[in-house]
Amino acid sequence: MKAQMLVLEAIFVAAWVIIAILLINTFILPRSTTEENPVAQLEVLGSDALRSLDKAYIEDSAYHNSLLTKYIFTDDKASLSKFLNVTLSNLVSYRIWLYNASAHETSLWYPENPINATNNVATAHRIIVYNGYVYDVKLEMWYK
Repeated sequence: MKAQMLVLEAIFVAAWVIIAILLINTFILPRSTTEENPVAQLEVLGSDALRSLDKAYIEDSAYHNSLLTKYIFTDDKASLSKFLNVTLSNLVSYRIWLYNASAHETSLWYPENPINATNNVATAHRIIVYNGYVYDVKLEMWYK
């Protein structure tokens, strides 16, 4: 009889522990509510695209072995826009600004004619170095 009572007590305690864990999980622990934010997704896509181009190895030390630097300073807008058109959705418009940190000058690099953003703008940055100058490549993106 005593053994049966110990078994029943053990089952009762186990049930209380399980209920307590479920209650803590349900009411006390915060839930992570990650909503799909299109602007945040564009920022990630843009950062990944710029990083991929910057890390794409080319055998040209004049451009610090970076495809992004080569595209920018050889003015190869066609290749850069082709890469971004493949990487980003075809529903995304973008423009690229180039900020020369040494001269404190900002210029629109792509497209040559400014496009007005129609929605919320996501921004991605990549720092590059060329001829001893530091540049910030700023990619602005928005859905059409």
